Amino acid sequence: MRFPTFAPGTYRWKRLVTSGLCDPSVPWSQLPDEIRDVLLHARDLPLEDPLPGYPDHGRFDGIIPRLQDSYLRRTPSRLTTAERTGLDAVASHSTCPDCAGARLNTAARNSLINGRSIADWAAVSLPDLCELVVEATESLGESAAPLLTDISRRVDALVEVTLGYLNLDRSSPTLSGGEPQRVKMVRHLGSPLTEVTYVFDEPAAGLRPSDVQRLITLLTGLRDRKNTVLVVDHNPAVIAAADHVIGMGPGAGESGGRITFTGTPASVSNAEAPDSSRRSAHRPVPPRWSTPGATTSGISRNGPDRRPHRGHRSRRKR
Repeated sequence: MRFPTFAPGTYRWKRLVTSGLCDPSVPWSQLPDEIRDVLLHARDLPLEDPLPGYPDHGRFDGIIPRLQDSYLRRTPSRLTTAERTGLDAVASHSTCPDCAGARLNTAARNSLINGRSIADWAAVSLPDLCELVVEATESLGESAAPLLTDISRRVDALVEVTLGYLNLDRSSPTLSGGEPQRVKMVRHLGSPLTEVTYVFDEPAAGLRPSDVQRLITLLTGLRDRKNTVLVVDHNPAVIAAADHVIGMGPGAGESGGRITFTGTPASVSNAEAPDSSRRSAHRPVPPRWSTPGATTSGISRNGPDRRPHRGHRSRRKR
């Protein structure tokens, strides 16, 4: 086995050896086909007589399911260099000839709404999808209206947070910057839950200044539904919209992690004003994007916002 985590002596190699499914001294080419199939493809197989040292649960996953679950389905950026190199040696990517990459079975592909399959709907851009939903609402009648209204609201929200360039068939691991956070936010907008604490990590990343206010509107919408919203962000406009700010610092790494300030956004700005020239010397930024150090700001009715010295975090609270 050429994949690094299955090399002799590793944890996964020991699982294969102690599974009791085959004699480890027999070369792979000499194993019966049925044994090789089990070693490659078994999933959650109960073992009849594992050897000492095998985990107590006594269940076995083959090499391929283990590679799929532990590596192929992980975000590529979270794999080590050795893991990525190992995957290149044992796996390849290609388009499924049956579904043409739609990842849907035949029954799902043959189910049409207004002449379009689910794959067709997912492949169009979000602004175009908004128009298609309106057409479907008119043609499908009142029975489908509640569902289509909810779909339309969510798609509109995605467009509102400047994600209109995405398609619904976009794979989540390929999202970057603040995109995953904004998708997460839109998903929760439709939730009937209240008294929930939401945490968003830099959702304004990559947004133009003109689009930040749309993001703030969604964040305050979650807060106004009796939720607590904690936002970690470097954007001054997001921090200014919070109910309370907590400054973390005074520096980065080992020099940070201490609360250096707590108060309203206005008081944070006044308190940090003397340091603005020093910060600007470290990193030039456009006028509306001057960075007030490491900050966590929160939008809340009664809660805090905060700011650290080398970056900003924002929090919104009920």
